[in-house]
Amino acid sequence: KRRADGDCIWRGLIAKGGTPVCRGRCVVIGEGLDADIPKVVNCSARTGLDLLTKHYEEAVGFDVVLFLPDSEDDFGSYTEFLRYLGSKDRAGVAKLDDGTTMFLVPPSSFLFKVLKVSGPERLYGVVLKFPP
Repeated sequence: KRRADGDCIWRGLIAKGGTPVCRGRCVVIGEGLDADIPKVVNCSARTGLDLLTKHYEEAVGFDVVLFLPDSEDDFGSYTEFLRYLGSKDRAGVAKLDDGTTMFLVPPSSFLFKVLKVSGPERLYGVVLKFPP
């Protein structure tokens, strides 16, 4: 685990299906993240939050980070992407360099009730940990 709460650990692009959505930055919540985040976090797929809840039941824990727009200019497209995921009750699915899967989760009951994460209306990067 690398850095203290609230430190920016990543700056790069958030993309959907290879198309850039906005520039973003990432800050640690709690323990942080073991994996490295690639320069482009590309949501190559989407998954339902109900399915994510089932996966979570098999997991032994999770890491969570917070994705924020990098500047005022990125705020509009970031918010649009956030609302898009939220309106469909879905999470974006991105592969990290080490093969780990990160889910970009909008504010939802999955986040607040299942993971017990509370915070601002932003995108959360969630990596589920499974037994080896």
